[in-house]
Amino acid sequence: MVKVGEETNQLDHFFEIISNQYIEEVEYKTASLSSLMEPLIVVFLGLVVGVILISMYLPMLQMSNGF
Repeated sequence: MVKVGEETNQLDHFFEIISNQYIEEVEYKTASLSSLMEPLIVVFLGLVVGVILISMYLPMLQMSNGF
């Protein structure tokens, strides 16, 4: 493509086409990656919150069972 652009003296046009293709490809890949990561992040944060809640309430439950 670069050779054809040099021969036709439209090198900037061909570089613009190539850059648009790369931009679309990067946007598609980042969108698909983020859509895959969203459920994993939600599950991870749920587990973190669950561990924090268990670590807070477990000592209180153990104290009430001791009496």
